[in-house]
Amino acid sequence: MSRKSLLLSVAAIFLLVGCAAGITASPGSFPSVGASASLPGPTVVQPGAPPGPAYGPNEDRHWFQPDDFLISDQPYQSGYLPVKLAKMKQAPSPASKNEGLFFSLTESKDLWTPYFWRTRPAEQPDLIIGAQVICFEGHVNEASVYQAPRDKENSRTSVWFMSRITDVSDLYKGAVGVDTYKCSPAALRVPIM
Repeated sequence: MSRKSLLLSVAAIFLLVGCAAGITASPGSFPSVGASASLPGPTVVQPGAPPGPAYGPNEDRHWFQPDDFLISDQPYQSGYLPVKLAKMKQAPSPASKNEGLFFSLTESKDLWTPYFWRTRPAEQPDLIIGAQVICFEGHVNEASVYQAPRDKENSRTSVWFMSRITDVSDLYKGAVGVDTYKCSPAALRVPIM
């Protein structure tokens, strides 16, 4: 099945299930169910726009800033890879064996690594089998589904992990399989290639 066919099928499912179950979604957002919804729609603050109620200038819906990176001491190959939020202090170069110097915000120390990713919040078209994603691990609901960060401190001091989407059959319920875990689409980021 092509990516376009898959996306059209997912959109049709949302439309059919949404009408029957009272699910609503605004353009570019993830679905929410009735008043008990726990999935916030994406809020992306455009550069130069005034901040939202809980976001600073140029912060996205996960409170990431344009100069934030996720780093690791090893490359992503498969399975689960914990990643750390960091700021780049020195760009990679041949003189540093193509490693960048980063300040880890969760460990408060400098780290050299060639493994770093600039990311953005995931959007509906990103949610396909095999897609590489980063899931927020610091907020889980009663159904053991990882949720979006509650606030800036939660986002910037908790663990994120990199893996691949393995299941989208519960997407209409607000969860996708990421490795052996379930993540809310609102808790996902994608590497910017």
